[in-house]
Amino acid sequence: QDIWEVIHYMFSSQNLALPQTSSFDDFIDNSLKQIATEQQPITFEFSKKANSLNFKLYTIKFTSIEPSELKAKNRPNDYRLQNQTYALNFKVKMEIKCSEMAEGEPLPENIFNVEAPFCPLPILLNSKYCYMKQVNTSELKMHRIRQDECPFDEGGYFIINGSEKTLIATEVNRSNRMTVLPGDPDKKELVSAKLVSSVPERALYCKIDLKLVQMEVDGQFQPILMLKMPGFDTPVHCLQVMMALYEGEEFTDQQILSLISPENDPDIINIAKISYQYLKDNQMESTSQALNNLMSQFTIIIKQASTDQKSTDQLQRMYNHFSTRFMPHVGTSDAANMAKRVFLGYMCKSVIQCYLGKRGYDDRDHWGSKRLQLTGSLMHDLFRRCFNDFCGNFSKLLYKKQIDIIFEHDKFRKLLRETANLQITKQIVSSLATGNWRTGKADQAAGQKTGVSQNLVRLSYAAAISQIRRTTSGIEESSKAIGPRILHGTQFGYLCPAETPEGGKVGLVKNFSLQCKCTVRSQANDNRILDELRSFQMNGQACLIELQHQLKGIKIFMNGQWLGVVNEENIDYFIQHLKELRAADKISNETSISFNQEMKEVLIASDSGRVIRPLFKLKSIIDDETKILKDIKFNITPELIREAQNHKDKWGFLVNHPEQLIEYLDPYEEEQSLICTDLQQFNTNKNLCSLTQERNYQKIPVAYTHMELHPSLILSAISALIPFPDHNQAPRNLFQASMGKQAVGIYALNFDKRFDTQGINVLHYPQRPLVQTKTMKYVKFTDLPAGENLIVAIAIYTGFNQEDSLIMSHAAVDRGLMRCYYYQSHEAEVEIEYTALHQKDLIQKICRPVDNVQNVIDRKCSEYLEADGMRKIGSPVKQGNIIIGKKEPIKDSQERIGAMGNMYTDASILIKNDEIGYIDSAVIAATKKDLSLEESASLEYSAKVKVRANRPPQIGDKFSSRHGQKGTVGMLYRHEDLPYTFIGVTPDIIVNPHAIPSRMTIGQLLEGVGSKMGAVLGKSEIDGTPFEPPLEGLSHEDYLTSQLFKCGFQRNGYEAAFCGFTGQLLNYRVFIGPTFYQRLKHMVLDKVSARSTGTYTTMTHQPVEGRQKYGGMRIGEMERDTFIAHGAAAVLRDRLMFSSDGCDFVACVTCGMIVWHADQKLLSTERRPRCQVCGDLAEFSIITVPFVFKLLVQEVMAMGIGIKMNIKTE
Repeated sequence: QDIWEVIHYMFSSQNLALPQTSSFDDFIDNSLKQIATEQQPITFEFSKKANSLNFKLYTIKFTSIEPSELKAKNRPNDYRLQNQTYALNFKVKMEIKCSEMAEGEPLPENIFNVEAPFCPLPILLNSKYCYMKQVNTSELKMHRIRQDECPFDEGGYFIINGSEKTLIATEVNRSNRMTVLPGDPDKKELVSAKLVSSVPERALYCKIDLKLVQMEVDGQFQPILMLKMPGFDTPVHCLQVMMALYEGEEFTDQQILSLISPENDPDIINIAKISYQYLKDNQMESTSQALNNLMSQFTIIIKQASTDQKSTDQLQRMYNHFSTRFMPHVGTSDAANMAKRVFLGYMCKSVIQCYLGKRGYDDRDHWGSKRLQLTGSLMHDLFRRCFNDFCGNFSKLLYKKQIDIIFEHDKFRKLLRETANLQITKQIVSSLATGNWRTGKADQAAGQKTGVSQNLVRLSYAAAISQIRRTTSGIEESSKAIGPRILHGTQFGYLCPAETPEGGKVGLVKNFSLQCKCTVRSQANDNRILDELRSFQMNGQACLIELQHQLKGIKIFMNGQWLGVVNEENIDYFIQHLKELRAADKISNETSISFNQEMKEVLIASDSGRVIRPLFKLKSIIDDETKILKDIKFNITPELIREAQNHKDKWGFLVNHPEQLIEYLDPYEEEQSLICTDLQQFNTNKNLCSLTQERNYQKIPVAYTHMELHPSLILSAISALIPFPDHNQAPRNLFQASMGKQAVGIYALNFDKRFDTQGINVLHYPQRPLVQTKTMKYVKFTDLPAGENLIVAIAIYTGFNQEDSLIMSHAAVDRGLMRCYYYQSHEAEVEIEYTALHQKDLIQKICRPVDNVQNVIDRKCSEYLEADGMRKIGSPVKQGNIIIGKKEPIKDSQERIGAMGNMYTDASILIKNDEIGYIDSAVIAATKKDLSLEESASLEYSAKVKVRANRPPQIGDKFSSRHGQKGTVGMLYRHEDLPYTFIGVTPDIIVNPHAIPSRMTIGQLLEGVGSKMGAVLGKSEIDGTPFEPPLEGLSHEDYLTSQLFKCGFQRNGYEAAFCGFTGQLLNYRVFIGPTFYQRLKHMVLDKVSARSTGTYTTMTHQPVEGRQKYGGMRIGEMERDTFIAHGAAAVLRDRLMFSSDGCDFVACVTCGMIVWHADQKLLSTERRPRCQVCGDLAEFSIITVPFVFKLLVQEVMAMGIGIKMNIKTE
């Protein structure tokens, strides 16, 4: 109970959209300022006359971009209704320098600071600056209800032009850490070490590939170290680059080799010597020789210069390239060359160790080596590119328009705002609307991504939460690689093992577990860590030894940067000290500290996009004599949990407690820990401790370091809804994870205030499940359930439930079982572009489109349309009705009839052919697509109408339990025709018993027994949480069956039943009990498709495709085979030709070719067609063939192939 109290504190302090909102808040608060300050200043020259000696040189340095408002102005739902973008206005701070020249003489420099309106940017709902964040957490639900929002809406999405958009977290490989992999044998590569060195804040990026390659030296193949890096088209010698990085310093052979192996390992040095000797043999053993050789291969060349000047500039450019573009994460100054040499030596050592078998290859699918680009990171990359474009264009415009900032300040501010709107706001809104993410130059494919932004799917509440907590790898669906798809061991606890799509995306699209949290980098935290590392002393000496003093020892890396080494005897105290600082909240509790003893490396990570999860910290007491665990206990106690109740931030109190009660671990630190699964395993281990005290060593206890909060937290928000998932076969849980998102329920409590364009279903009578999981309430499923508890019988009855069909009670349906409303919204926009016709009233209008209108769709529309062109609320609609009346002016004046005639054409919105229902609600709202316009500047508006249709279950509708047992309704039986038990219970649904054995969904049977027991005892919450310990010493199955038996029922849920048709006792037992069923969005009314005649495609003359276009049903290869098997040749010919694209053509019987452009009517006259092949010998006949055959003949004729037909005439 105490454990679940702690879990409750965790969910109370962080909502489910936290990974997205925290990342976005960091983007607004920190990234924008960082991008602004690191941008190069804008300079332009102002002079009233060309070539004048009087001019001003302006330099504009941006110092900050920040919100100009504390919160957004209006309610989010207003933006949805008005098709606007939910945005916040920003301001920019600048430092402007003015250097003035008067008659060629410089005047004193003016420096002044300016703060000006910048541009609006879309903001994330429920983020720090959202309109809904104006009240305390306790009042938040009521505030949301008052503002027409759903009180349970977690946010985490944007509103772009009225549509809800969410950014899908993108999985990328971490930068600044080397990955050693097997080389490509085809290229004679033995081992390859890849490194992506980047400084995202400064847009510096460098991809390095160090390879051990087999090269022929003196007639023998030898392993040589080669380096592929930017600026060089071909690989260069690695040791040559290390020599070049000495830059004028003297070095010896031993110094170079000691960089690779500070420990002087003879095996490693012997391999390195081969590469060094190769350089010596080719006269490249000094810094100058190495530089000259590298310069000859350097591809960034200066062309317009003299030969001497060119070589000097080229050398300087290469120096600059090594400083800024080579390993920028190590440093970007000349002083960092030493650290780059050392890091290159470390990479060489790792490659040689792999070659010698002293080190294993890295696992590229290890989840610790992945980083997630969440909303803030994705927006950072996009904004930086837009801001670069803005600065370039703004500089050109200032020079072109010659604006004197001091005297034309208003003009300057106006140009700043207009350019920012065009270059930043419009591009960001466009990217969010389309999902096309361009972060590099326009002609570079590397910076282009698609599908980053998606429409938020509102089929159910769970579907929206799942989409916000989703992550995708950048691998194509068509990829045959298995590694990235497989559930990796390091993903345990961070990603859900059950929720992933079926088909091509399996394993590529993943979802966060309930306990997973994503880190956000803090520069202040990084600085604190560095200060603590450098100030920590032992015996009066600094514990961390910097690289210029020593390379031998335990390497200390922070975010990929090698800071120094620690002597082996001090390392335990060093790590303990760091973890104590983390526990005391002196450094962030999101910092990861992991010690890899095999590699002798300490990895400190504080960067963004890592996944972490909380665990209870355990304390082990080891016997000094036997070195065996003497006792193990929790750091956290029930007293501390009670004490947390007195604090406002209860979870924060536990996490930041100096006693290290709860620790956040990432996959790397988790690998260095020993984690106990649950309380039962902990107690078993603790009992072993007392046995070892008595010198009974049959089984040694384990010195656990941590314990899971609860094993059920490894599941995602969707999988957490499945009761007893640990009793189901894994694929069934996967199917339910997909179908749970399609279940009809109440997707948001403000559904009556929303006008969602996609078809939305709302269940009439949703119920809470009788069997619940303890995590269900944190996903709000108890508040917004999607399904009902049905009496389910598992039995064979008449055969209408074969092959996953269901028999359903018609009486239950009549009483409202699983009924839902289907909502469909229609919209008409009125635009103002047509005002260029110079007639004030000649604009689009929402009205009754009858007067002064040509091509009227329905002249009787005046009978049911109101004066404002809308339908009356509650009025029925049927096929062919107008739902929104609209007329548009005729653009072409020549088409208008007379001076006062028909000036308009009918542009009304019609109801769809298969749509029936009632008008539920309507709204007319002003729209403003351009965020730069003021409120009063907009004349556009839109009309929205929502149609409501009642959808009772019928044959063909799809239903599913929470265990992946899906099926469609095969028959509806009246109440009197259904089987009934001795106490008169009739089932709502009869499921076929063949659905159980092969699928092994024992969870459904347990749910049936548990629900039955709960219904009899009046318990509404039977616990179906997975991985729970046995109750009263019994397993779940034994406990539930024994409780049911005590209620007077057969322990396994079986009952005798009577046949509804004959009244006779059925000669088999029926498993009957309540089970929670879901109605899925797939309804037969949305699938009905039929066609008599209709439109055809222009090219093939075949019927169009698709139900929306009233297209034909395709006869495929397998359907063709069935016709052949039945010998139905005439039917096959009718389907494939006469009912599709059969056409008559004139053909020449003599040569068997179609006579193109021949007129069939002239065959029997003197003007009959002429065959170009046979001439006068031609004999003609009319043939009927499919039009696509004629198309095929023409296409192959273009390739020089003639198809001749064997034509027989009667």
